[in-house]
Amino acid sequence: VLPRLFSEWKVNKLTWEFDTEPYARMRDNDILKLAKSAGVETNSVLSHTLYHPEALLSKNMGQSTTSYSAFQKIINRLGPPPFPLPTPKCSEIPSMSKDITGIPDNKYTVPELEDLGYPALPDPNPCPFRGGESEALS
Repeated sequence: VLPRLFSEWKVNKLTWEFDTEPYARMRDNDILKLAKSAGVETNSVLSHTLYHPEALLSKNMGQSTTSYSAFQKIINRLGPPPFPLPTPKCSEIPSMSKDITGIPDNKYTVPELEDLGYPALPDPNPCPFRGGESEALS
């Protein structure tokens, strides 16, 4: 799906939040390969932890810490975390160079499964349980 969308949507850069979970790292590696083969620049940013997990592991000989006190020792050896990046100024953000009034309404909506090349899901059965405030009050 991604190679087709890279081309169809004229994607030239793809960015995302770095995720430390093993399944996410495998997924992101696959996406990196697809993007590279399509000539799409990628950028993954770690921003939900103060320290990169790999740095913590390397300071502890590749092993996870098993206690908070051990974690604190590793943090002390790493030193203070880097300062956050400065907030971008409006003047640093490029203005829209294209008139977007002519773009079809569905251009940037969330696609349906069929739009991505997957079969549609069957309509779910109605829920057998009635709900809502009126039902609760009766």
